[in-house]
Amino acid sequence: MTLSTSTKPLILLRAEYKPNEHRTPLTPSHLSSLTHKYNFIVETSQERIFSDKEYENAGAKIVNQGEWLHFCERYDKDGTGYVLGLKELPEPKEVMQCEIKDESKKIPIETPFAVRHRHIMFAHCYKYQNDWKSTMQRFKEGNAELLDLEFLQWDNGRRVAAFGRAAGFAGMAVGMLGYVAQQQQLEKNPQAQNVNLQLDWYRNNADLVNLVKKQLATLKEQPVVLVLGALGRCGGGAVQFAREAGLPEEKVIQWDLEETKVGGPFLELLLKPHILVNCIYVNGKIPPFIDQELLSQVDSRKERRLSVFVDVSCEMSQNNPFPINNKITTFPDPLRRLVQPLEGVPPLDCCAIDHLPAMIPRQSSEDFSQDLYETLARLGDADTTRELDQLEKLAKETDENDPEMDEKKHLRVWYRAKALFQKKLRELEESQ
Repeated sequence: MTLSTSTKPLILLRAEYKPNEHRTPLTPSHLSSLTHKYNFIVETSQERIFSDKEYENAGAKIVNQGEWLHFCERYDKDGTGYVLGLKELPEPKEVMQCEIKDESKKIPIETPFAVRHRHIMFAHCYKYQNDWKSTMQRFKEGNAELLDLEFLQWDNGRRVAAFGRAAGFAGMAVGMLGYVAQQQQLEKNPQAQNVNLQLDWYRNNADLVNLVKKQLATLKEQPVVLVLGALGRCGGGAVQFAREAGLPEEKVIQWDLEETKVGGPFLELLLKPHILVNCIYVNGKIPPFIDQELLSQVDSRKERRLSVFVDVSCEMSQNNPFPINNKITTFPDPLRRLVQPLEGVPPLDCCAIDHLPAMIPRQSSEDFSQDLYETLARLGDADTTRELDQLEKLAKETDENDPEMDEKKHLRVWYRAKALFQKKLRELEESQ
């Protein structure tokens, strides 16, 4: 089943196995632009926002789901290829219901513990998340390599590609939809323990904006929103949505480093907005922005206005700046009740969906793929060494007189990602 005898490296674009995930890191148009550099295999998917036919027309071979498990022995026998995906792999012993190409049936395949091959994806294990050791151990046991999309960075530390703006955009939408549903519930059934809200996905941004506009129009008074990290990509997306939804500027409060540099907790976050959207990027331990002690004190005085908290960042590690919530929510059940309503105190509901851009999969995929594809084009030119010292040397290699210096910035992205994986493997070994 070897795809080709061509010397071009092979990339397998796998399906996503996370429920309600319709995005992809590589669109058909950008795949087509890269066929001079790579051969492509694409796992069939009825969930992906782009059809199998679009990828086939772009030059890819369509295969059954689950083929990433057999990448080396069936397709990539020389070991030069990569498996490209978006979200995490299925858990060990989890049974994947895998689609069969050109058929309506699915077959169950159990996921092994060991991960093999070289993977490019968001693994969510480099910031000491709860399961980081188990995730890294899977790669170690399979002698695999992980190039984490979250940590593909330019020389200045900025990310190459991110879903930040789409995440903030969708996060503000969910916050507003949740607030409207909450207010409606308080009028009809104030004794209810949770808000009944189910989210869908939208083929374009305008459909989502129009829906929220209609919902907001049912309120007697428009909510005040506060965006944390408003000057970043994610926060900018949240502010953009608030404006497109028709909120006046005085109801859109923007906080960034200047407002938070003194360190939390911040009383204003409980007193000023009805909806709080957290878009900050955390890379270390910081004082909490809202903790249980502050929340209880404010509620005892019946001063809290905050009713819906949207944690776009979803930092569920030891670095969580919002320890009032430590659980992820989902599209079918997006809101988790943190505080029940009392006399003079509104309920407090939290949304912590860790793949919010999936609400607008086409636009978010196109934006991400646009950011990624030039760097992806140079991946096949990167040295395949796994020696940390050599990778770190290559990552720092710059020469202003080199006519290809600008092009080599893409190679340094991959060397940094490869070096980081080797460092994380060492951390794993030292922790055992």
